[in-house]
Amino acid sequence: LSCYGDAYSYIALRRKSGLHIAHAVGKWNEETCKEFYGLIKNRVRKPTRKHKLKIISDGNKQNIEAIKNNFDENCVDYAQVIKVRENQIVVALEKRNVFGLTNEEKITMHQIDSYCGTLRERIPIYVRETKAFSKKRKNVENRLDIFQMYRNFIWAKKGKTPAMIEGITKRVWTWKDIILWRV
Repeated sequence: LSCYGDAYSYIALRRKSGLHIAHAVGKWNEETCKEFYGLIKNRVRKPTRKHKLKIISDGNKQNIEAIKNNFDENCVDYAQVIKVRENQIVVALEKRNVFGLTNEEKITMHQIDSYCGTLRERIPIYVRETKAFSKKRKNVENRLDIFQMYRNFIWAKKGKTPAMIEGITKRVWTWKDIILWRV
């Protein structure tokens, strides 16, 4: 089902490499959150008590149940950054561990906030109050899919793409490589 106004984007980035792991687009609700963490579960190595999955998110309460439904909470360090607002202006950031333990200095949303800024610069659909493109869920998903490929395989910083840093590929790809690639 695709309808207008359901284009809230959940995006997972690997902090070390900047790899765009997964995304889900939909309403800001349990269903979309559940879909998002299901995608992450299928795309990351199964966490253990020794090698925990570290998740930092905004204060969306649905994250807690979605994480618990997809991962053993003893194998996850989950923290939140909550923006405290007064008259729509962010006046403070509240950092908290939900389960597990993350060093307070490492509880930050800078990388994902920067990535979202890049999305707004490069994909007009992400500009707030834009009239340039339809904000249907499928349109947003399609643009994110394309940008994910660009970000992971083409966008190189110091000669390496996020996919190269993660050991997924050994070279920088081109659009031609992606278009002609066979599964």
